[in-house]
Amino acid sequence: MLIQELRGRNSIRGLEAFIEAWSNEIPYPENIKEARLARSKYGNLNAGGIPAGLYAPALSKWHPRFLSCIEYRVQPLVGALTDIAGLMTYTSCEGHAYPSTLGGGVELHVGVLPRNQREYLEVKELLWSLVRSRTEGQSSAAYPTVAHGHLQDEDSSRSVEVLDLYVLRRTGTSWEKYFAALELETNALVQELRNILSEK
Repeated sequence: MLIQELRGRNSIRGLEAFIEAWSNEIPYPENIKEARLARSKYGNLNAGGIPAGLYAPALSKWHPRFLSCIEYRVQPLVGALTDIAGLMTYTSCEGHAYPSTLGGGVELHVGVLPRNQREYLEVKELLWSLVRSRTEGQSSAAYPTVAHGHLQDEDSSRSVEVLDLYVLRRTGTSWEKYFAALELETNALVQELRNILSEK
């Protein structure tokens, strides 16, 4: 069973060009465009280095700055989903603890944009297999789940279905304990993804 959207509907400029970029290596224009980013004092990597800022350039894995534009703690999971599973990601966040004035914090997540309905169903099954393998009998401060959402094209208002893999903070757990458990949980998800795909 999918959890519905855990955050507001996301949007992107030039959805069709973004999708096309994932199918074309350099020198496709979208894969050589300039990507300027700055880091906030909370570790956010986005267009202005803004705490809790949501805008950053959307890059395909063929862009030379793809990996360097992804926050450090979430890089292994993004790499596994794109390089091992061959999926298209559209957003990611390593998780950040904020003061209450900025909402208190946000958990690690990676957004996957399925290319068509068939891939949507395949990705849903893959991610839920991954989640089930990590949540059965687990009581970690950080645990994975899958959320269903929508990505809207700002140019055309077209909306497409997406699937987001989250590593959530267990209820009653402090942010300090969550981040202490996060690297172990993320590495376990990467390894389990390898295991699942090797059996197919």
